[in-house]
Amino acid sequence: RFERQLRVEYMPLDVLIETSDVITLHLPHTAATERLIDAARLAEIGSGRGRFLCLAGYAHPASNFLGIEYARRYYDESVDRLGKRGITNVRLLHREAFEFLKTQVPDSSIAGIHIYFPDPWPKKRHHKRRSVRREMLDELARIAIAGSLLRIATDHPDYALVIRECLD
Repeated sequence: RFERQLRVEYMPLDVLIETSDVITLHLPHTAATERLIDAARLAEIGSGRGRFLCLAGYAHPASNFLGIEYARRYYDESVDRLGKRGITNVRLLHREAFEFLKTQVPDSSIAGIHIYFPDPWPKKRHHKRRSVRREMLDELARIAIAGSLLRIATDHPDYALVIRECLD
């Protein structure tokens, strides 16, 4: 199901950092969730400090981005970073991504999904906290428009193997 719906692309870290065609934008989180989803067609799960979203939003002002970040500190940094740069095509949500995607995002509504350097949670007892797992990939396949791009990058070799297994 997943492979039919999404194209998966792996990028080496040096290519990812040098790429300037990724853009995100920020709007205050005051609009209704439905309007956020209607406007956003590209999503970043775990947007961290908003670096990708800033680059992408600036480079692609005609595209709309949705960043989902659970850590309040990083969410606040992203809001500040996007606001200082005047980027208006990015929306940010301070939520747990899996539950939000599962309950709020309609089928076939996102054109591209980015997940960059998710926490690997290397201890076995913490594996259930990993963001890239089969349940999440099923949700991503559900919300993705057919032929969408799923871009995942990690610098943790063991987690990369687990992600590949989940994708197969």
